[in-house]
Amino acid sequence: MKMENKKLFNFSFLFGVVGNVLEHYDKHLFIFLAPFLAPLFFKTSSSTLALILTYSIVPLSFLARPFGAFFFGRIGDNLCRKKALSWSLIGMAITTVSIGCLPTGDQAKTLAPIFLIGLQMLQNFFSAGQRAGGPIIILENCQTSKRSLLSSLYDSSSILGILAASLAVSLLSNMNLLDQFWRALYWVGALSALVGAKLRFFNF
Repeated sequence: MKMENKKLFNFSFLFGVVGNVLEHYDKHLFIFLAPFLAPLFFKTSSSTLALILTYSIVPLSFLARPFGAFFFGRIGDNLCRKKALSWSLIGMAITTVSIGCLPTGDQAKTLAPIFLIGLQMLQNFFSAGQRAGGPIIILENCQTSKRSLLSSLYDSSSILGILAASLAVSLLSNMNLLDQFWRALYWVGALSALVGAKLRFFNF
């Protein structure tokens, strides 16, 4: 029984942390890419205005977070926290990959920024489920004496996602490869789908 509980804890902690890392990677990737994405999606005569409009998407998309937290919180409380977390991760993956497939302003004109705003809002809607469900799953499957330590480790893992996004953008920028591979940085977010699928089908 002790071995089963230990295995249960190991998987819940692992997937909770990995999901948290991927959530912050997806979120901060847009922030780091904003100066590059601005002229692609906002066709204005002023590059400064395009950058302001691009960064304004960040607080605007956060408006979807309370709805996502409520939606996935209800699923977690009434059905299963594992399902709530895995569905939110899969949703994050789908929206992140979709952002990498978006047409630019040259291709879709005024629809391009509208699509970008919509997908960013959806991404924040789904990430709210991860933000709320990840630490709860960890805390529910660990010893009471370790809750403070594991909670701090979970929060600290956020920086790994931020650093990964920063490093990826910096490397491509220094190599002058952002034009060709900025979409690939979003497609890396598909890794969260694998995490979500594992959570969905593995019996915690």
